[in-house]
Amino acid sequence: ALISAAADIALILDAEGIIRDVAFSNEELAGEFTAHGSWLGQPWLETVAKDSRPKVEELTRRGGASSGGRWRHVNQISAEGASVPILYSAAPIGTAGRIVVFGRDLRPVSQLQQRLVEVQQSMERDYSRLRQAETRYRLLFQMSVDPLLVLDAESFRVLEANPAAQRLFARATRRLPGRPLPEVFATEDRAALQALLGSLRSAGRADDLRARLAEEGPEVMVSASTFRQEGG
Repeated sequence: ALISAAADIALILDAEGIIRDVAFSNEELAGEFTAHGSWLGQPWLETVAKDSRPKVEELTRRGGASSGGRWRHVNQISAEGASVPILYSAAPIGTAGRIVVFGRDLRPVSQLQQRLVEVQQSMERDYSRLRQAETRYRLLFQMSVDPLLVLDAESFRVLEANPAAQRLFARATRRLPGRPLPEVFATEDRAALQALLGSLRSAGRADDLRARLAEEGPEVMVSASTFRQEGG
């Protein structure tokens, strides 16, 4: 009872590694091994998955003394033939060469790891879709025949300008990105443009506006809309 209380599963082995007693303190784990009574009289080595047998041999070598309290991940075979991950440690008990094996149920840890992997895979898929959408946006932005500008919503400074916009505003300013948009328009139209941008920021929409570019540039139709991107 003392041994079983110290672990989810406890095995008593003789000097030959034969299972002489089995005890569970975890009822759910006991349900996985409904046929554990058949383990009695069998080598522990034969009740685990093949890839775990070297670990069992290490744990039971020289009566468990060689393990030095080391814990090893062992896949124990359930009554249904499934592999159940158990963390085992072994220690000698008594003077007859017997070994007590303590096991901790690793299924909750494995489930958390699986969820972590699934979340990571989901994030990678979302990131991939985001990158694809960004690539499509960038391609359309650069290839558009209409002049397009992306502005900062607070300062109305130009963040990005496509090639068509660079050509249109070439006479009005030497460097478009970083400039407040009203500065590249004629002085008499700046107040109306400022009002359009303010309305867009507060209400989310604004009417189109005809305005002339600075330095006696052409008159253009200004249309604006809002969009959100990562980071606001």
